[in-house]
Amino acid sequence: MTERSAVDLVLSPACPHGGRGCRLAGYLRLVKSCHACGPDHDFADAGERPAVFVMMLVGFVIASAALTVELKFLPPLWLHLALWLPVATALALAALTPLKALMIVLQCPHRAAEACRENAA
Repeated sequence: MTERSAVDLVLSPACPHGGRGCRLAGYLRLVKSCHACGPDHDFADAGERPAVFVMMLVGFVIASAALTVELKFLPPLWLHLALWLPVATALALAALTPLKALMIVLQCPHRAAEACRENAA
């Protein structure tokens, strides 16, 4: 992996190994191997961790915001549902790809045994 920060690697769609090419084949699906630098991406397995972190983060934000709105304005329940369900959905969809990218980018530098190609050889 090049000497780029994890934030740069997460925010760019480039391959974490060479910094060129594309890492994603879709919204959450990885390409099988990098077309620019060649390494195989079969090692990358984020599992369910991104979804768990998204649920915790979005749940905390939505619960805090809903509680604040409830205490200040006392809106009816239907208004809470109409407001917070789309906001929670949008936040979850926006956060899922960067968190999955973060889990994949951090596997090799932190010596995940199944992730490091150098350790597998």
